[in-house]
Amino acid sequence: MRPKAERNPFEAYGERSSSRPYALRLPDAIDLVLRQLAAEERTHPLRVIDRILYDHLRRVGRLPPT
Repeated sequence: MRPKAERNPFEAYGERSSSRPYALRLPDAIDLVLRQLAAEERTHPLRVIDRILYDHLRRVGRLPPT
């Protein structure tokens, strides 16, 4: 009987180096969560990061006046 190969948890969300060549290098756990959120929302992971950063900066009052 062949040993079962370990499944890569990132497999369903695309190859890290090819799908996001200019992206931030985040810890694997955070990277996986961002890609899961992006897949659920059917958007690019960087859009999720943009929204998170914008919401945080607005909450702490660091955005310039519009």
